[in-house]
Amino acid sequence: MPSTVGLVLLGTVTLAALSLSGCVQSRPSGTDDSAPASESADESMCELLDSATVASLIDEAPEGREFTIPGSTLEACEFGALEQSGVQVSQQPADEWAQSLPSLWAQLKATADSRMMSAPSVSRLDDAVRRIESGRHLDATEACTYFSDLLAIQGQDAGSNMVVFYLPNKPSAIAVSGQSCQSGVFTSVVVGRQDLAELPDMADRVGQILNDLN
Repeated sequence: MPSTVGLVLLGTVTLAALSLSGCVQSRPSGTDDSAPASESADESMCELLDSATVASLIDEAPEGREFTIPGSTLEACEFGALEQSGVQVSQQPADEWAQSLPSLWAQLKATADSRMMSAPSVSRLDDAVRRIESGRHLDATEACTYFSDLLAIQGQDAGSNMVVFYLPNKPSAIAVSGQSCQSGVFTSVVVGRQDLAELPDMADRVGQILNDLN
C-alpha cells in the first residue's frame, strides 16, 4: 500500500497554487487547440491511461488533452479539469524530472523538519544540485535515488520509490497526487474531485495505477 502524506513537495505538476514544482498544474485555460505539443507525444502521453481507468477515477472518460507543464519542457495529459473533476498523468525519464531538483531541494530545505534530514541524504542531494547547476547530466536511474532521498527527508522509509498524498490535506482534499520513480522513470498521477472526502480509497486507487504504469 502506498504511503499517504500531507506534504506537497516533489515533482512536476501543481494544482493552481499548490505544488510539486511542477506535478499538479491544470492545463492553462485558453490553450490554442491548434498547437498541441506534438502528435506523437500527444498519443503516447494520453494513452498512458485508458478510458476505463479514467472512468474508475472520476466516473466519466472525457477526451485527454496534452499540454506542456508551465515553467518546464515536461508534458502531461489531462482528462477533464482538475479543479472540478479530472485526471492528470505524466511520465518521463527521471533525468528530465531531475532538472527540477534544485528548486525542489531548496524548497524542502526551507520547510522540512531538520530532525528528519539525515546527513547522507543531505550530502547526496547537495551534490546532485551542484552537478545539475554546473550543467552536468544525471543518469536516469541515479535520479530516482534522489527522489527516494526527498521522500526520506519527508518521513518515508529509506529507499521508498512511491508516494501518494492529499492536496492540501486529507480532511479538506481537493486532489490526490501520486508520484513514483522506478527503473529510471518518473510517473505522476493526479486526481481532482470535489467529493474526495467521500472516497477514502482514492489514494489506494492512485497507488495501484502507479504500480500498473511501472
